[in-house]
Formats: sequence, C-alpha cells, structure tokens
Amino acid sequence: MAEAWRPWLDAARPFLAQAAQHDQKADPQPAIENYMAGIEKLMQALKVMDNGEQKQRLNGEIVKYMGRAEFLKGNTSFGVESMRTHRIPEDSTGHSYERIFKDVLNSDLHSVHVFDAYVSVHHQVLNFVRFCELLVAKAPKLCGITLSTSEDSRFHTIRQNAESFKELAASLQKRKITLSVNYKKNLHDREIRFDNKWIVKMGRGLDYFKPVPKYSIGALDMSMRPCKECNVDIYKLK
Repeated sequence: MAEAWRPWLDAARPFLAQAAQHDQKADPQPAIENYMAGIEKLMQALKVMDNGEQKQRLNGEIVKYMGRAEFLKGNTSFGVESMRTHRIPEDSTGHSYERIFKDVLNSDLHSVHVFDAYVSVHHQVLNFVRFCELLVAKAPKLCGITLSTSEDSRFHTIRQNAESFKELAASLQKRKITLSVNYKKNLHDREIRFDNKWIVKMGRGLDYFKPVPKYSIGALDMSMRPCKECNVDIYKLK
C-alpha cells in the first residue's frame, strides 16, 4: 500500500532543488520562493505521516529549510521552538481570526507586521480592520501595526483606499497604536510576524472567508462564515 505522504515529498523535491541552486548562486528571492513552496509540500506530508520517528525527521528537515529561507530574508537568529498547522477545509466554518490567533495574542505583544499583497478591494480592507480590532481587544500593550502590501499594477493597489487607511490609522491612534502602510513591488509572502516570537504563514492571507449575502448568517459573525480551503502554519520561535 502506497504511503500517503510520499507524493508530497516527491512534489517538494524539485522546489527544494531549485532553491538550493539559486541559493548557491546568491540569488535570494527565487531561492526563498522555492524554499517556501517546498516547505508547503513537506508540511502536507507531515500531516499524513503516522510514524513518529519519520515525523520527527521530517520536522527537522522543515525547520532546516525554514531557517535557511529566513536567513536569506535577513533574519539571522531564526530558530523554531514549535510549529503546527491549522487546516481550513473548503466550505467549513468555525475559523474566525480569534480562533486562528488565540495562542499568539497576549500582553507580551507590542508590534505586528502583516505581509499580504492582496489588501486592496473593499472586503479585503474590512478583513484587515477586523484583524486590527482583534489585536486591540487581545493585545493590551500593542503600540504598532505595519501592513506591507503590493503596488504591482496587476493588483488593485490599496493606494485607492488611502482614505480608508487614513481613517483606520486615526482610530488606532486614539488608542495610542500607530498604523504604517508600506507598498512593495513583487511581494510574495503572506505572513504575519509578531514581536512576541510568533510567525503565522497564511496560504490566502487574511482573505480566506467566502462571500455571503449581507443579511444571512455569517455576514457579521465570521466564525459562522464558510471558508476557502487553505492552511495556516503557526511557528513559535526560540
């Protein structure tokens, strides 16, 4: 009987090989992209492995590749204490931001950096506002939020939403929290970094909820809203 995890390992190998080649050529951006694509496949394999010893070895491989990718990003002190994956099946409910980030938000948190190329159209901006509301509610010592998003012309740039972000910044400032918005070309990462040693990598960023009619269940309570299939990988750093 074929092992369910083996196709995921086979799928990861070409990405990791490409990553190593770009790494050796001192070409960091494609190396990072291929490392992250390979890691995603390895995480899928890890989820379907039954053998504890095999899982431990694969976990070590994932940590090694993640550490190298983080080093190329400039994070030279990266080390993983623990990690877990929150899987969101297609059309499932119960995956509110509060549930996803419940272990991350606490009184040790002072700053948050969101990397997401797709925070531009109205519902994506509202998702970001909801996330900020959760931060305000659960992180009493929070003093700064940074959003890095894409200015690539292929995307609906959030420069069109300048007034929306200005309004949000003013609202946060009343709570002594500063909001900064940066525009970057060729932004690929969809992750959120917390200064209390957590990193959350999100396959779809904050935009994993499906649209529903505005007067239906799930319109306001996001825990009741159906979701798009994706994985959320949550890392606790040393």
